[in-house]
Amino acid sequence: MKAYVVDTAALRENIHIVQSRAGQTPIWAVLKGNGYGLGVVPLARILREEGIDRFAVTEVSEAEQLRTQGFSDEPILMLRATSDRPTLEQLLDLKVIATVGSYEDAVALNGIAEQRGTVAEAHLELDTGMGRYGFSAQEFDKVLDVYNYMGSIAITGIYTHFHSAFCDQAATQAQFEAFRALLGRIQAQGHETGMVHCCNSSALFKDPQMKLDAVRIGSAFLGRLSFRAKTGLQRIGSVSYTLLTLPTTSR
Repeated sequence: MKAYVVDTAALRENIHIVQSRAGQTPIWAVLKGNGYGLGVVPLARILREEGIDRFAVTEVSEAEQLRTQGFSDEPILMLRATSDRPTLEQLLDLKVIATVGSYEDAVALNGIAEQRGTVAEAHLELDTGMGRYGFSAQEFDKVLDVYNYMGSIAITGIYTHFHSAFCDQAATQAQFEAFRALLGRIQAQGHETGMVHCCNSSALFKDPQMKLDAVRIGSAFLGRLSFRAKTGLQRIGSVSYTLLTLPTTSR
């Protein structure tokens, strides 16, 4: 038999290192992949004990686990955009901050919120080079449509994803500059962008100027950065094997 053994002291030390690196910048703790295998709720509990109370997920089930296990008031951000009605209904029921990454997402969320007589909180996602998620610079008019015509959506944040912060500083810098340019265009139209965030674990340790209003951290808590650097982070787990001795039988 084998088991993954977690060194919680090392985990807490990693959290402290991340907090020190982030300074006064708020941290969104990313709990995707069942909390990177540690369990969404157990990891969230340790993070909350250490002062981190903003969480980001990629599955509705992760948000549901948090809400039903005592995380009733903490902000939860869904990082996966969707226009699927049942999913959006669940997010609203759970009081989760949705991600709007396309005009279709916005129309769907706005329509449901309007029918329910409420205002849905959401963050806008911009595509600055990832190529899969968010509004591109060529869709700027659609971004403005969200602000101008979606009265049942409150945009309280805006973000982008870095695709290779762990290995390509030039590409990451280009994405950062593209992101800032789009933010400037939105603000020039008189719109508030809310909490602006783009910095992931690798970017936080490689280029802290990208911290902006918040950072999204996941793998750094586990000491799993994909580059060599003197960060002080520790790997927090190991696999323990137990050999089973089968009873012998006489013939």
